Amino acid sequence: MNVVLVIASLGVGGTEQKVIRLANYFAAQGKDVEVLSLSLNNSQKEKLNSEVKLTIIDTNSNIKARLSAKKCVFNYLKKQQASAGIIPAIFYFNYYPALFVSSKLIKQVVFINTTHLLGFMSKVKQKMAIKKMKFANAIVMGNSELAEEFKRFNQLKNTRIEVLQNGIDTNYPVKECYQVNDVFRLVVVARLRPEKRHADIFKAVKILLDKSFKIELDCIGSQVLDGQEEQLKHVVEDLSLQKHVNFLGEKNNVRQLLPNYDAFVLPSNDTFSNALLEAMAAGLPVLGANVGGSPEIISDSNDGLLYDFMNQTDLADKIEGLILNEQRRKNLGLSAINKINKNFSSDCMYKKYEAYINE
Repeated sequence: MNVVLVIASLGVGGTEQKVIRLANYFAAQGKDVEVLSLSLNNSQKEKLNSEVKLTIIDTNSNIKARLSAKKCVFNYLKKQQASAGIIPAIFYFNYYPALFVSSKLIKQVVFINTTHLLGFMSKVKQKMAIKKMKFANAIVMGNSELAEEFKRFNQLKNTRIEVLQNGIDTNYPVKECYQVNDVFRLVVVARLRPEKRHADIFKAVKILLDKSFKIELDCIGSQVLDGQEEQLKHVVEDLSLQKHVNFLGEKNNVRQLLPNYDAFVLPSNDTFSNALLEAMAAGLPVLGANVGGSPEIISDSNDGLLYDFMNQTDLADKIEGLILNEQRRKNLGLSAINKINKNFSSDCMYKKYEAYINE
């Protein structure tokens, strides 16, 4: 059994990390696995097992080169198709590498993991991909909301569209003590880019400080483009939060750090956030905006809290409730651990992906 995973990069994002984990899993199952990467960023490639073949088509972040890369990938897959069906399964991740060889001999599944289509080029990219998706055996979305959106496209009315939620490794440290030591410590784990909405948390922190609560926020995640961290720091300065907000950059030991915090916040419209799942697996009380995949992960007031998207006042109120109630923090954290272990483990996710190959 041969499997090819096609992705634009192997960077530090959730989709990239999932591709690495899936490739390693398929290889461990005895399959011949190749990751075909259009190398906008390949910082995580060392995490691939030695049994996994990595083919890189370097685009050098140049638009013309990226279009050429698409042609190169398409020709590569065509050659494989002509070689007596060497590749029986291709998984495409997100819009950019959605090439789709027109063939009934090759199983093709595309995974759309993003709800963020900001700007004109993103919309163009979506429309181009949708035209080619008719060649896929299935289109798989990260949450139900996104699946329903794609079912409305006339070009896809005869295409199989399904939902497959993320899963994470659960063998990591968990929070043991829910007592707050003087300062309430919040954390957000997300790359520094506009759609992650860090400023919403900054403004909520400002509201709580004005109420005389002692609170500190750590932002874990690297900037995507130069200058984005500086832009967020300007927001922090405008709100006079320099002593209360810390930019820690990218961390390789996030899972070990999470139990040290009192709560986790996801303010963005993520499809199905691995960072949120990992915070819940660590036993943190979590807060997520009531959009995207968060409502499909969090059962409000049972294993986490949902607040109105972009409503900093509502977010501040929910955080205040956690600050004032240790037993609630503990109840939410323990319930979160149970939910992740039961519903969102890596094993659950791997079996679902493997089913697409074995059908």
